[in-house]
Amino acid sequence: MASKIIRRPLVAASRTTSTSSTTLAVRGHKTTARTKRSLALPPHKSFAPSGESMDTIIYNPPSSAASVFHTPFKFLPKSDPRRQNNMQELFRTGPRLTEADLPPRLEVAVRGKTPSYHLTREDAREIQELRRTDPETWTIPKLAAKFNCSKVFVTICTQAPREYKDKLAKKLDVVKSRWGPRRTQAREDRVKRKEMLFRGDL
Repeated sequence: MASKIIRRPLVAASRTTSTSSTTLAVRGHKTTARTKRSLALPPHKSFAPSGESMDTIIYNPPSSAASVFHTPFKFLPKSDPRRQNNMQELFRTGPRLTEADLPPRLEVAVRGKTPSYHLTREDAREIQELRRTDPETWTIPKLAAKFNCSKVFVTICTQAPREYKDKLAKKLDVVKSRWGPRRTQAREDRVKRKEMLFRGDL
């Protein structure tokens, strides 16, 4: 009886192994490396630089509608009638523009519509003296309000003492020390974008 009990689980295990279906793992193009390899197509032959020496001029205008008035004389033969048409268009005077046709004037908010040049040399010396003696009290906005001038004129007229600039720089360093990595990286990117904008890269 005991031998039958021992044999039964062995027989059941052999039956389950014989009836189970075999599965094979097939690898597809779902990995990053295979996808990159499949998408890395070689460039077309027309994009490759040719080794032949070319003596012709390639005229590659911007993508726009073709116009006979924009065809350079370099690419027109001397007997082409478009030369005369181009000359007529170049020397033709258009209608006179009135003030209504022009865009509105830009009004500078600081100087106003009618800027006044009322400050004298004595006023400029007083601005320099106030800024030099007490830069914390006489800031640029306060000096501009006192003498009724623009902030740009105050910055041109005088500068803050070096001790005051060093004090402001130390305050700024303390504030920057509290920044996290994300804010620090954002400020650095802002400075880089400004430099690229001044260089004309953007």
